[in-house]
Parts: sequence; C-alpha cells; structure tokens
Amino acid sequence: MAQKSVPPARREGLEGRLYAGVAVLVAGLAALVWWSLPGDNPPVVTINVEAGAVPATIDTPPEAGMKNVTRPLRAVAELAVLTTRPEREAETAARPSEIAKRLEARHCGPAPACDAIKKLLEDEDNVTLEVRSAEDVILPGVETYDTTALTLTPDERRSLPDRKNAVVIRIEGNVSNDHLVARAIFAIGSLLAEELDGVSWDETARRFQTKRELSALAITTPLGESGFVPRHVLVQLLRQEDGTVRLVSLGLQRFGAPDLSLRGANMSAAPPLSHVLNAAAAQIVAGAPLDTVTVTLADVARVLGKKPAELNKSPDDSRPVKLDVVRPPPDGDDPDNEVGELVPPGGSTREAWDAVRASLFGAAAAPSTPSNDDDAKQELPEAIRRFDRGEGLLYVKGPFGIPDEARVDGGAGTEQLWIEVASCNAEQCLGMPSNEPSFATNLAPGKTTSVKRAEATDWLLQQRDGGVARPRAK
Repeated sequence: MAQKSVPPARREGLEGRLYAGVAVLVAGLAALVWWSLPGDNPPVVTINVEAGAVPATIDTPPEAGMKNVTRPLRAVAELAVLTTRPEREAETAARPSEIAKRLEARHCGPAPACDAIKKLLEDEDNVTLEVRSAEDVILPGVETYDTTALTLTPDERRSLPDRKNAVVIRIEGNVSNDHLVARAIFAIGSLLAEELDGVSWDETARRFQTKRELSALAITTPLGESGFVPRHVLVQLLRQEDGTVRLVSLGLQRFGAPDLSLRGANMSAAPPLSHVLNAAAAQIVAGAPLDTVTVTLADVARVLGKKPAELNKSPDDSRPVKLDVVRPPPDGDDPDNEVGELVPPGGSTREAWDAVRASLFGAAAAPSTPSNDDDAKQELPEAIRRFDRGEGLLYVKGPFGIPDEARVDGGAGTEQLWIEVASCNAEQCLGMPSNEPSFATNLAPGKTTSVKRAEATDWLLQQRDGGVARPRAK
C-alpha cells in the first residue's frame, strides 16, 4: 500500500477534535489527574474490615435510567509520534509496507495477531499514516506539561518544542473481540517511536508518552483476548459543585467500547472507585453486555496486577457488586459522545458508592488525628523533592485559624485542613484548599493559601501510578 494522506474531510475532523482537546486542556487542566484526588480525608487504599462492617452482596434495583447504551459502530484510534528526525526519514519509516516488515512479537504478540495487523495495514480506507509538521498537530503548550507530560523527565519535556515533525496515525475498523484497532495503534506507534526516537501525543487521553511507555502499551496477547490494562485509558476526575466526584474514562473507543463514568461519590472514595471503573471497563472490552456488570475484588486485583489481599486485608469477606450501565444526560460539551454511566444500587449517591467501596475493599478507616506530627515534618522535605521531580500530586495538612465568632463554645482555635500543593519554598507550601472547612470560615474557597512547613501535621503524595505515599508513622 502506498503511503496515503488524510483526506481533507477527515483531516478537518481530526483537527477539530484536536482543537477541542486543547480547549478542554486550557479550561480544565486542574481537574485532570492520573487517578484521583483526596477529599475531606486522605484516600484509603488498603483498609481493614471490621466484623459486620461489610454488607452482603449488593444487588438491589438501581435508580431509573435509560439502559440503552450501545457500542460504537466503529473502533477508532489516533496517535501522533513526534520526532526530531528529518521529514524524509520519517516518511520512509512510516511507509506501511516497511512497517509490516519490521513488526515483531514485542509490538504485536503471536504470529496470527501480527499477521492480522499487517493485513490491516494494506487497507487504505481504514489506515492512514501522514508525516506532518508538528505545528499542524496543534499540541498543548508548555504551561500544560505538569499534566499532559506528567511522566516525562525535564530533559524530555524540554525536547518537545524541538520535535518539528510528526507521524499522524489514524485507524478505523470493525468492532470485534480481536480488538485489531487498539492492537494496531499501539503496535505501529511503539515501532515508530523506537525507530524515530519519538515521543507520542495521545489526543484522546490528552497526554505525551515516551517510547518506553508506548512500548509497554503494546498488546501482545493472542487474538480474541483483549489485553486491556488501565494504562490504555486515562481516568479523568471532575469535582462537582456539590463536593462529590465524577470519574470519566478516556480512550475505550479504540477497543470498540463506550467510555464509562460514575458520579456522586465522596472525593475520598475516588482512588478505589477508579479501580472499580477500570475493572468494569475490562469486562466490557472483553464483550460483557452493556446493561449490568458484576465486579468482584478478584476482578479489581486482576486489572491492577495485584493480589486481592493487597487491596483488602480480609479478602474472603469481600462481596461482589452489581452496577447498572445507563445512558447519562447529554453532555453539553460533547453531546454525541456515547458514555455508559455506572450506577450502584440505590442510585448515584455518596452512601451508595461508600457501600460499593466497603463491599469490595472493606470499611474505610475512621478519620484520625496524626499520631506523630514530628514524623510528618521530618519526612516532608523528601516528599517535596519527589513532588518537584514530577512523581505525583502533593497534599499537605496543617492548622487554619477559626474566627472568634465561629468559636461560640470556646473550643479549639484551629482546624486541620488539606491543601493541594502548587509549590513550596523554604518556609511554606502554597496551594488551594482540598476540602471545605467546617469552622475556618475565613478561608475563601478557590483562593491560594499556605501551610507553614514547621506547622505541617501530615502529607500525602498521590503517585501517578495510583499509589499513595504517606509518612512512615501513618
């Protein structure tokens, strides 16, 4: 197959989506994180199960909803590989016939899977590879790199403006359990990133990835097996006006599945519920019906590559949960985007999602006052260094004064609150309040505030892989 340029109509659609993606980035980067943000209390990842605390299998009628979510008519995937190599070298590397010759098992798995991708490369109507100026791809600016280039080193970030050429890959195909579109986009993308020393721009998930990361996404399972892992998508967290959280996946369409969402949960439940969402996604990618999904602790452990005992200290006490899949209200920003909303028994409420979390992972530990503030202060400098290296999101807890008029009972003069850190200096950490104050009413929501390092009572590093680092005493 000769190399083919993107047709004008298709190019306009691509550019329109890219412009829209940039607009979302500029408007909402603060809401985009790897997995989740802590809310009123730090998230509990591994928690104890107390006797009687875990409900029986959750299986009650869900809230009313339109259970008519459908799979996309076509699987679609797009990726751009950015390079410093000359245009002619990029064009040679991007010839479909040459790509087919160079695909190996590490890119596409067993021979039948590789052969299927090679055959797909011959389809001029559904596979296009075009070398373009990086300027034409409409990439996000340097001011977004803290979120769009989270996993890149400082040197890799600095190299992005120097990558003047891009190989834009677009693949469409029928929806099937072979997931050829997803297999092909990651196989071709990882091969080109290797050969062109490239960095990829994933417009769907709105992130840059190194050639190492892209290689890790290559699907090498036999045909008929999805090979889906959470890193194939991004989970977006959106803070709602009522203080609850909405989670939305980005990227399932390349597997021929609708993206998934959930809403109404406590902010502190976001980390474990993001894993529940990924476990549900894995089932739907594998062909589960789009009406109800049953998620077990084993399902969550499998998709995370962990043992159930790592997620629940009493795994035998866990109970499966059944989640309805319904069509949510139309999204004003993207009304045509088909999304399946996960709804727990009893409706999308804080209490219902807390019951889901307790059923799978055990009862959440009760909030407690730090047992040793000195440990938090002593280890905070290293946490700040890790934050500065881009290892994750940092939250620091400290005292905030309570106005006299709010101390009608003559109680404590301060309230312990968390801030999401933007930067730290030798004296203090600056950031935005992460939870709403109950008594420190003079703390304005949405305004920058600070915690003195000498007064910090706790800290939490939400790592980009979903893990949580805390002071040793915690």
